[in-house]
Amino acid sequence: HGSQEQKKELLLIIREIEEKYAHPIAVLGDLQGPKLRVGEFSKPEGEYLEQGQIFRLDLDEAKGDKKRVQLPHPEILEASEIGHVLLVDDGKVKLTVVGKGEGYLDCRVDVEGKISNRK
Repeated sequence: HGSQEQKKELLLIIREIEEKYAHPIAVLGDLQGPKLRVGEFSKPEGEYLEQGQIFRLDLDEAKGDKKRVQLPHPEILEASEIGHVLLVDDGKVKLTVVGKGEGYLDCRVDVEGKISNRK
C-alpha cells in the first residue's frame, strides 16, 4: 500500500544504502492482477459457499443462487482448465475447476466463504 511517490522515495533510500555498502539489494513489487467480477445474486446479501460443494460459474445473466452465478467473462471460462484455481473476493473464497462445458465452469469450493454481488 502507499502512493507512487512513497514507493519512489523508499526505492531511492534502498539504492542509497546499496551504494553505501557496495552490496546489491533486490526489490520485489507485488502487482495486483486483473479484477474480474461475478454477476448479481437473488439475495442482496449474496450466498455462503460451503467447503466441498460444487458451484457453477456461467454466462447466464439470471441472478445467482447457492448453486451458480454469472461470470460475464467468456475469455476466463474458455481459458480455464480442470485443476485451475480461481480466487474470489480478493482470495477469501477459493474455487478449483472440476468440470467444464460450453459457457460454464463447475468448481469445488476449497475455501468456504461468502460471495456477493460484483465480487
